[in-house]
Amino acid sequence: MAVLRIVKHAGPALRFLVSGGVVAGVAVSITVGLSQAGVTFQLAFLVSYVTGISVHFLLHRYFTFAGDGDFGLRAGQQARRFAVVVIAQYLLIAGSVMAITALYDVAALIVYGAVVACVAIGNFLLLSGRVFHRNSG
Repeated sequence: MAVLRIVKHAGPALRFLVSGGVVAGVAVSITVGLSQAGVTFQLAFLVSYVTGISVHFLLHRYFTFAGDGDFGLRAGQQARRFAVVVIAQYLLIAGSVMAITALYDVAALIVYGAVVACVAIGNFLLLSGRVFHRNSG
């Protein structure tokens, strides 16, 4: 319980990592589980990605970027912008995994982990500055 209080009062970057860890844990579990059950990686990734989207949005709105004052955008506006980010992120990750695994003899799950880590940095900047930002006045 003390850890949760510390994280709640930490800055958005740490909360972003915690939220990302929760969503990643769910997504990776689904992706690996379905892959090991014989489902193609692409389909397993799609299922896990879709499952994590609403959890991700809610965590960011009410935990990661929670703070004093009103958001600069209403929830519906945030959801639309978040959807654009999610679609772009999906295309970037899926395309990168498919391209890299087609060119090199490396497991898709390893490439997936590396690509997700790289994309996370850009996502934090984009989400904090364009989706979940606060009113300036």
